[in-house]
Amino acid sequence: LIGWEPATKEYKVLMANNVAISVPIDQVADVQVEKPATLDQAIAKVQGGQQAAAIGTLEQIVRDYAMLEYDVAGTRWLAEARLKMNEPAKAADVCEKLLRDNPNAFVSGELASVYWDALLKTQQYSKLEKALTVSVQKAPREVAAVAQLKRGDMEKQKGNNKEALVDGYLRTVYFFQAVKSVQPEALAKAASKNNTLNHAHT
Repeated sequence: LIGWEPATKEYKVLMANNVAISVPIDQVADVQVEKPATLDQAIAKVQGGQQAAAIGTLEQIVRDYAMLEYDVAGTRWLAEARLKMNEPAKAADVCEKLLRDNPNAFVSGELASVYWDALLKTQQYSKLEKALTVSVQKAPREVAAVAQLKRGDMEKQKGNNKEALVDGYLRTVYFFQAVKSVQPEALAKAASKNNTLNHAHT
């Protein structure tokens, strides 16, 4: 058995002879545990629009698997469930709790994107700007591309149409050409913003 001790930042490992040993996190390269039996069903509920029915299960997974691999997936889908229930502040809180213990979890593009959406919906622009900047500079290219795209969404929401077009969408188109997954959305939003600016000038 293995568990996480947040106060001491250590893993507690119960050996076969019932002796418990402590292992500091900086001595742990990776943790792999068996997948929670309830996770896939809870994810399916969120995807199928039954997010309220999945909340309790996902919260339990996040608690039981703290720093044990599946807290990341649990947090990602719990935050998405909260967003779908129009509770973005709760979605942001869920993500930030994980971020405090495990900042490396946010190299996951799916988790990061849900967190950014929560910050955008709660208009926490300075916090979002900081998170996006870190991701553009340090995250894998696929995650950085989504961050650049999200910057455009933030500027658009703030009413800064030119910045949304140039600093967000066009930068994504030009600098992340190899990330094919973001190109259709970046191109569509760039075209839309360009039309908005052209109309504003006529």
